[in-house]
Amino acid sequence: MAIVEAFASSEVGITYSDEPQGSRASGLERSMLRDVLGALSPDTLAQRDETAQLIEILHIQESADRIEEAFKEKDLPTPTLFVFYTAGFTAPDSAIELGKYGEDGPFEHFPKADIGGHSGKGSAIALGRGHSALLFEGRSHTYGGVGKEYAEMLYSRPLAVVRELMRRGRERGVESAVILTYLTGVDEDSPLKPGDLGVVIDHLELSGGRAGLSPGAGPHDILDRMTGNRFEPKAGRASDKPITQLFTKLARDRGIRVGGVLAVGTMGTTSYQGIGERALALTLFDRAKAIGLTALTEELFGEGEVPSLFYDMALSFDVDTVRQVIQKTHVDDPAQTYTEPDFSLLVVVLPTDSVGEGSGTVDHGKVVASALATGERNGALIAELLTTLTNDPSVLPPVSPPPAWVGPLSLQAQTADLP
Repeated sequence: MAIVEAFASSEVGITYSDEPQGSRASGLERSMLRDVLGALSPDTLAQRDETAQLIEILHIQESADRIEEAFKEKDLPTPTLFVFYTAGFTAPDSAIELGKYGEDGPFEHFPKADIGGHSGKGSAIALGRGHSALLFEGRSHTYGGVGKEYAEMLYSRPLAVVRELMRRGRERGVESAVILTYLTGVDEDSPLKPGDLGVVIDHLELSGGRAGLSPGAGPHDILDRMTGNRFEPKAGRASDKPITQLFTKLARDRGIRVGGVLAVGTMGTTSYQGIGERALALTLFDRAKAIGLTALTEELFGEGEVPSLFYDMALSFDVDTVRQVIQKTHVDDPAQTYTEPDFSLLVVVLPTDSVGEGSGTVDHGKVVASALATGERNGALIAELLTTLTNDPSVLPPVSPPPAWVGPLSLQAQTADLP
């Protein structure tokens, strides 16, 4: 923490005076102006941004180290599956709590959960066959970070830590997966209805800076090179096909309706959708179906299946964070490039309100209550998915290691030789 404290104390301080204005005051004003201009100089700002990124790398690596140590203390193997639970998805009773977000322990550097229904703790569960899962019960929400300095780093940190753990797994020859869950609204004209489950196959973020953040915004040059590039393709990279089709089969075997979803983060976040927002989303949705969304839905869910339109609160932030992979270019031969394979991802959404004629009277308390009522059902489905992934390695086959010139990709390996 010494480096963090040093960084915090390095900011320029400005001293104000109660003395009468005059020649002495004008000198003070000039001194204050020099301080301000010095703090805003390109060199100073660049140094602060670089320091912030280096501190973030330390936080990511330290959090991953602590999580591995916590699993070891519980005599559990290092986690290979990662699940983020929201309200409406109940974690198994057998889960072993490891700590709370923002408190001493493995999750000290995680932002605290900031809304009811999110307990804000990390837990572990054994899965057998040498596997275990790390369960995140609740999350912080990006709209809580709007306007805060370096908020993008803070709110992407939990998933950046997961990426680090998955990279370490790959270096051991083990492939991992991350499962994200959310509550959403569903358009009343969609085939899926409240209580069904959707899998996000494409997502559109319209909330912008009003209520959402982008994990690629802010200082990122060092993070681009060491933890994952923010300049990433988006089309077709929401939920992965193998895990999506497995999840769909398990859900349908349980009698749960499931289908493909375009998730739209509307401009009114955190408000529920207005008439104009719905009209805009429907227009975009109809065009998206015509240029590839329907074809992708049929590929993933079966012939004749059609997508549904869901309304979310900035889930694109998390999906984009998972999708930040490391890219390298050979120093001596720029024609040689390497892109890290995607991590396996499943994004599951539970619609709790119907967006349309009833939107004007939607009750948030009732929305949360309806989600909680399905928690056991949805939690049991996620638990079965974890067990099946453990017992069927063909769904998550190991990826080939990078070529020798690329070098190691985990922060643990990248910094192993540093003093």
